[in-house]
Amino acid sequence: MTYAIEAAGLTKIYGQARKLFQEKKRIKVLDGINLKVKKGEVFGLLGPNGAGKSTLIKVFCGLILPSGGKVLINGYDLTQKTAAVKKVAGYCLESERSFFYRITGRQNLEFFAALYNLRPRHATNKINELLELLKLNDLADKPFMHYSSGERQKLSLARALLNNPEIIFMDEPTRSLDPSA
Repeated sequence: MTYAIEAAGLTKIYGQARKLFQEKKRIKVLDGINLKVKKGEVFGLLGPNGAGKSTLIKVFCGLILPSGGKVLINGYDLTQKTAAVKKVAGYCLESERSFFYRITGRQNLEFFAALYNLRPRHATNKINELLELLKLNDLADKPFMHYSSGERQKLSLARALLNNPEIIFMDEPTRSLDPSA
């Protein structure tokens, strides 16, 4: 059986410099994670702040590489086929720092569509579809810096859906959204 997500012995260790010319302090954020999520399954991670949930999602998306263990996303080895993983996975992160503040929401989506190698005509159609779906049409041509937190979160979701991913990773997906959103 091919799983959507498989992790075996997954670890992530960050190095943190304490002072100049001193040894780095190593911080183990993920410690031997074993996980299997079937295709079509909805899976959620719950835990306290600092538990490593965001780090785990960033590893699964290929945004950061693990320090050890093995990760398969839709059967692709994350460390060997990162580009293939990025084609089948979309991500909606809680951080809006990945957007360009001075350009519009539409221009941000056009930029990310180009990174996904979407053809311009297809990208335009998909962007328009997502802006309508998420009720962002009226804001699409406004600079991102003027979006509210909820509007930024919706744009992040639009970005996650641009490439019609088979798997969507969402970090705090309801952050700043009201119940009707």
